Amino acid sequence: MQSRCDIAGVVFEDTIRRIYRDKITDDDKGKQIEDLINALARQSVITGQQSKQAKVAAHVRAKATHALWDEFDLAGVEATIQITKCFLREHLGG
Repeated sequence: MQSRCDIAGVVFEDTIRRIYRDKITDDDKGKQIEDLINALARQSVITGQQSKQAKVAAHVRAKATHALWDEFDLAGVEATIQITKCFLREHLGG
């Protein structure tokens, strides 16, 4: 689960950053993932529901990055993968 979780988190964050750069501005350096998600929602790039799902995915990503395996479960990893696929399809042609 650890490697799948790490990969899912990296792909999720990269996807959010790419959408932000494509739809809002190319300056995402130093910005927290949650700030990017909030900006995407404010600009109606993503829906309120997608914003909530993205914040859950960001939480899973953060916990995986710090090897806090007991603070999320496989369902959270799967949700991260699903919202990432959705964003790729809707915003990046994937």
